[in-house]
Amino acid sequence: MLDIPKHGSINVHASLLPRWRGAAPIQAAVRSGDAETGVTIMKMDAGLDTGPMLKMRSIPISPEETGESMHDKLSVLGAELLMETLPDYLNGLITPQPQPEVGVTIASQVKKEEGNIDWAQPAVVIERLIRAFSPWPGTFSSFKGQQLKVINGSAIEGSAEAGKVIKVQGSIAVGTGEGLLKLNSVQLAGRKAMPVDEFIKGQADFTATTLGTGPDVSPPSNT
Repeated sequence: MLDIPKHGSINVHASLLPRWRGAAPIQAAVRSGDAETGVTIMKMDAGLDTGPMLKMRSIPISPEETGESMHDKLSVLGAELLMETLPDYLNGLITPQPQPEVGVTIASQVKKEEGNIDWAQPAVVIERLIRAFSPWPGTFSSFKGQQLKVINGSAIEGSAEAGKVIKVQGSIAVGTGEGLLKLNSVQLAGRKAMPVDEFIKGQADFTATTLGTGPDVSPPSNT
């Protein structure tokens, strides 16, 4: 089927190939702390995003970037680059170039359970996970046996037992394997998302608890 079109089958891939071949390149780039990502216009072959490249363009990943914001930027960039590339390719002005053999990484399809926060990880790693998985599949932990989604958070200096909720510098933070994760907004199962300052008004014991983690914590729903 790929060979039926006269000029082959063209794909707009949301990464700078050969980095992040696969189903979830946007989340992978944010989660890994990449400084940049981009779009590659490529000619498809039978492999997993292994085909020759026509053109690519990069874009920086800001410290506040989320999976959603990066998706929106790359969708615009991809459309622009495709329209720019196709006329030259169809007129024989672009020769597809094979991908480099070095630098290959794979971005596997994201599973909901990957959003289960491991508080033993460094705070910067957890922060990137939260941003990468926003809005789907989301990141979560457990509080008093209930699922607690972490909607937004940021890594700050400090230390506490992994998973321990503390007050620090007028904020609410959680201990991690390295540093603290400041909680900005959370959502308890069956409730609406809210700033953590509002959340603790109804959960007075929140700052004296340790958040849970593990395979027994159910993943978030699609809503």
